Amino acid sequence: MGYCKIQSIREQCGFQYKERGENIGIGDGVNTIFYTNQKPIVDRTYSDTVTVADVKVYVNNLEVVVSAIDPEQGKLTLASAPANGAKVTCDYDWTNIEDTLLDKYHKEATSQIDSKISILYALPLNPVPDLIKLIEKKLTAGLLLDKEYSVGEEEAENTRGRRWIKWAEEKLQMIVDKNLLLLDATNEILPQKTAGTIKGWPDDTTATTSTEESGGDICFRIGKQF
Repeated sequence: MGYCKIQSIREQCGFQYKERGENIGIGDGVNTIFYTNQKPIVDRTYSDTVTVADVKVYVNNLEVVVSAIDPEQGKLTLASAPANGAKVTCDYDWTNIEDTLLDKYHKEATSQIDSKISILYALPLNPVPDLIKLIEKKLTAGLLLDKEYSVGEEEAENTRGRRWIKWAEEKLQMIVDKNLLLLDATNEILPQKTAGTIKGWPDDTTATTSTEESGGDICFRIGKQF
């Protein structure tokens, strides 16, 4: 869904928090399950999916294998139990905002972008230009902050959210006005839609078309006098 990753939107808003070297327990030689102090754990590899690759666990400063993760509970299962008395620490990212709320404004931003760029470009865009990803990231973050965290209309005019929305809308209008071109990953200009040709009849082929197909000499007669 959309053009940019949810992680990049959280980072733009300031809702992607990083924990590094957090103490999550002491080994007893038996236990393999440990819990992070903050939750939910979120993606930090820009995949929009939380996996064991998004956390690193260390036992006495040596990285160990995480075999399973429950991001909502902050639950980590290690492949083997740390030795008795071993210090267990963890690196991970977490957030205090629900992905459902981010998804809501992500969809709204994508819809606004598509309604603009579809005037010139065929959708879906492939590849997606970095500029469109940046516009969507800032527009989504701006909509979220403006609609969920603004304290009042007057105060909201100069907030980060409003500034990001304005910036995104200006860039989109520049694209529509052809003052800003979209580039692909190799910096080649992304092709725009070609204007269709309006055809009518008769045309320059009518005279050479058979009369059975309504062709022949082009004659116009007026049977009445005015």
